[in-house]
Amino acid sequence: MKTKKRQQTTWKFHASYADGTYLKIGYVHNKSRGVRDDVIRLKSRSLSMELDIQMRIDEAVLLAAGLTKVAGQMLIGQLPMTKLLK
Repeated sequence: MKTKKRQQTTWKFHASYADGTYLKIGYVHNKSRGVRDDVIRLKSRSLSMELDIQMRIDEAVLLAAGLTKVAGQMLIGQLPMTKLLK
């Protein structure tokens, strides 16, 4: 006998890329009442792997901060004028 799902994910961000790869981010909530849990869900498919992670809100904020810092440093390093500043 199948059990009914009590929770579902509402996706708030979705980006699709070539070859069926994607990134989706949403929140998990109670299906019947729509009450949000304190859970963020990240689901991604690339050519080499699939990723499905659930995390607390504080963990998601730290992940976003870390990604922003690293991506920002990489972009600054690629700017042509930053080589002149060194």
